[in-house]
Amino acid sequence: MNAIFDYVYYRINKAYFKWDGRNGATSIITVSMVQSMVLGDIIALTLKEILTKEELNSKAKLIAYTWAVIFIVLLVLNLFKYKNRYNALKRKWKDESELIRTVRGFGVFFIVLFPWLVLYLFVLE
Repeated sequence: MNAIFDYVYYRINKAYFKWDGRNGATSIITVSMVQSMVLGDIIALTLKEILTKEELNSKAKLIAYTWAVIFIVLLVLNLFKYKNRYNALKRKWKDESELIRTVRGFGVFFIVLFPWLVLYLFVLE
């Protein structure tokens, strides 16, 4: 699972390299958002099964604050994890063929989109 987020970081950082440089704020924020959304989706789906709608509505602010804390913690952890790692990741994936790069690029798009789809289709129904 770690390699998946490494690759997402690498590809997004590569795309925004001119703006963000080697440490890539955009890619760190994106990876942290995806990670926190996946955790948030799991928590939300679990709470949806346990609590009634009224209980969920009364705890909405607490749930939002909890998600924000999870996001900030993951953001800080990812800042330390990916600091000065772009070149190492670039060397790791420098020999990708065009086909593999394209397929993995669609994978990155899906990974970024997936937590939002789960939220929309299953949590907010």
